[in-house]
Amino acid sequence: MVVVKVDHRERGSGVPEKLRELGVGVYFTELKVGDYSTLSNRIGIERKTSEDFLASIYDGRLFDQARRLAEAYKRPVLIVEGGLEEALLLTHRPRAIWGAVARLIVDHPISIISTPSYVETAELIRLLVEKDSEKAERVEIVRAKPRLYTLREKQLFLVQGLPGIGPKLAKRLLEHFGTVRAIFTARPVELELIVGRRRAEKILEVLHQPYKSRRALKSNLGKDGERGEDKSGKGALKKP
Repeated sequence: MVVVKVDHRERGSGVPEKLRELGVGVYFTELKVGDYSTLSNRIGIERKTSEDFLASIYDGRLFDQARRLAEAYKRPVLIVEGGLEEALLLTHRPRAIWGAVARLIVDHPISIISTPSYVETAELIRLLVEKDSEKAERVEIVRAKPRLYTLREKQLFLVQGLPGIGPKLAKRLLEHFGTVRAIFTARPVELELIVGRRRAEKILEVLHQPYKSRRALKSNLGKDGERGEDKSGKGALKKP
């Protein structure tokens, strides 16, 4: 059975219940970003009704949410439930909608999909979760390991494995702390000085949260496919 992580605030949407009917395990948790996420955390899904999609364009919330969704997941997805057609009927400013769609596509690698209702939303999520699970079963390599010749290259490679850390920040961290071990055991305030608060939080989450295999997550599901809150750290697009 495939499993999807679902934010608690989606309980009343009708989608989790439909997912169970489709044979998908529902793991309720607190997602910092998005409404649904695959266990691999590769795919993050934000579900918006047409009304909320339109409102979030006007108040600017949509673009901040899209940015955070793209930062948190490799494959960010925005589902407009009710469809863009319905959103167009709700406004006298259709250019605002098309402008927002264009901005999302240009500024963020995000997939925007319309569904007629929560039934089709659940079906789409099921397919996304199944395809992601199939990919994860084939291979669970997170990143390819290049051929490393020197100790310096190996150290930089290890540090660049931390979230939000590229070559320049990896070099700065090693120059500041001196060793890879010192970076991995640094205090939060020390990391913040070099990489900023947001990156420091993501790094500490990766370093200190216990590892949970997919099998363990699946086995923790209740008989009805539902599980209580997961405190283990999440993806980080949630509606304010």
